[in-house]
Amino acid sequence: MGNASDVRSNMLANGLGPDGQPFVPAPNGGIPDNIDTVNGAGLVFNDSMTKLIGGVYSGNQDSIVNDLNATATGLQNAIINQGITGHDLHALNHAISLLGQESSLVGGIDTAAPTPVSAVNGQINHIEAQILNVINHDRTLATLATGTDADGNATTGFVDLPPATHTQQHNDVGQHHDTGQHFAHLWA
Repeated sequence: MGNASDVRSNMLANGLGPDGQPFVPAPNGGIPDNIDTVNGAGLVFNDSMTKLIGGVYSGNQDSIVNDLNATATGLQNAIINQGITGHDLHALNHAISLLGQESSLVGGIDTAAPTPVSAVNGQINHIEAQILNVINHDRTLATLATGTDADGNATTGFVDLPPATHTQQHNDVGQHHDTGQHFAHLWA
């Protein structure tokens, strides 16, 4: 296992992908050129959440902000493309507003300063949980967040928080109700 990991890291360091072929980054940071569904926007949002697991640093800050802005634009496009109205439209507009807040917080972090930003990371974490709850607690939006890829595989944008969670904890995605133990720290 150690040898395989060493070979993989050497290949990546030399511009080769894990298969030994030249590594070509996804165009536009992996963001689709046209996002016009809740599912497509959610998949980009999922990508931003994955990048945030280790916190914001100079190597991922722009990519996260781009993902969050693309998610908001995709949701705005979905309003017309998927005919979202009424209560669902209100919920989606709330999620778009939250995305703007999160993007601003991520973009405002001074990655060159070595001071901890745990309070900001906690705010980002809380906003992400709110976005997930807005989408997943609206039956129509939760349905629109599911789809299939080009190969027919099921995809889920805005992956829901695990059952029995809440967002009361400032620095955690949620807390297990039964034991009170934190189950998901996104930031140290």
